[in-house]
Amino acid sequence: MTRWSPQSYLKAGRQAGVSESILQNAVQTAKQMKHRCPPIFTLKHLAHLTDVPYPFLHRTISRKYRAEAYNVFKLKKQNAGHGPDRFRWICAPTEDLLRVQRWINTHILSKIQPHEASFAYDNRNGVLETAQLHCGATWLIKLDLTNFFESILEPQVYELFRSFGYQPLVAFELSRLCTRVRATGNPDQRHGNNTPSAPHNHLDVIGA
Repeated sequence: MTRWSPQSYLKAGRQAGVSESILQNAVQTAKQMKHRCPPIFTLKHLAHLTDVPYPFLHRTISRKYRAEAYNVFKLKKQNAGHGPDRFRWICAPTEDLLRVQRWINTHILSKIQPHEASFAYDNRNGVLETAQLHCGATWLIKLDLTNFFESILEPQVYELFRSFGYQPLVAFELSRLCTRVRATGNPDQRHGNNTPSAPHNHLDVIGA
C-alpha cells in the first residue's frame, strides 16, 4: 500500500466531482491519525483498500451469516490426558475475513510499539535474547491462561483503534472485524483465536 497523500486525494476527489467540504473534512480526519496509521474514512473505503467485497464486510460487522466469517473446530492438545480441557478451540477466519484481518495487522497493528515487557509475537528480539532476560532469576513462573485471546472484549479493541485516531464508527467497524460472537450466545463480542490480528491486538490492549 502506498502512503496516503492529501494532495493526491484532493485532486482525485475534485476530478470526481466530490464537494469541497466533504474533501476537506476527510483531510482533517486523516490528519488526526497517529503512529502513521493509514486513514480509513468509511467501510466502503476499507473494502477498496483490502480488495474485500463491501457486502461481506457489512454482513460481518452486523453479525449476519456467522458461518461465513469463521470455521470453528477443536484440536486435541499435546499431552493433555483425558480431562475436560484436553481440546483447544480454533476459530479460523474464512478467506475474505483473513484478507482484511491480515491487512489490519500489516498496516495498522504492526506499526504500534508493544509494551516493553511483552516479547511474544514480536520480532524485536529472538528467543535467545528474550530468555537472557531471566538469567540469574531466583524464580521462573510459567503460566498458561485459558482462552486468553477470547478474554479480550470488543470494547477494549474499539478503544485501541480509537487511540490510533480512527473515528468512532470506523473504530467500531474495525473492532467488529477483529472479534466474534461466542457460540454460547454471550452478547459480549470477543477476539477470535488463531486470527492474524490476535497477537498484536492482545499486546496493544494489555499494554494500553
